[in-house]
This record gives sequence, structure tokens and C-alpha cells, in this order.
Amino acid sequence: MSVFYSKNNDFAYKDISLTGGTSVTIYDKVDILNLEKFLGENLEDVNIREVYDLVTREQIALIIETKSDENDAKKYLKNF
Repeated sequence: MSVFYSKNNDFAYKDISLTGGTSVTIYDKVDILNLEKFLGENLEDVNIREVYDLVTREQIALIIETKSDENDAKKYLKNF
């Protein structure tokens, strides 16, 4: 527990719903690896989750969460 605290400055991990930030959902097929690399270089603390169809395993959407503000997130997503 002390190792976690020294690394994260808290006793529990808090996502953007508790710390504040931006969540964006993209309803399109996107190369998640390239997007993750691009946003990781430009935005703060990026987390990307893939939403897919359970039967076909086809990508339906991506949910992008970041501690960066909305304007920065929009700017970099438009440039991708």
C-alpha cells in the first residue's frame, strides 16, 4: 500500500469521474494503437477503451478519457 501511495499520491486510483477531465466517445473504426501513441504524446494521462460487438467482435466505438481539458482533447482528436 505504501508503494502505491508513493507512486500515485493517494491510497486509491481515481479516474476522471473523481479527478476531473474529459471523456470523448468516437463512433467510428479507428486504429487504437496509433491513436493511443498520438494522444499519449499530446494529452495528459490518456486511457482508451474499445467498445465492440459481442457477436462479431467488430469495433463499434472508442472511449477516450484524459485529464486534459476539453479544448485540448478536441484539438488533438481533430488533428488525428
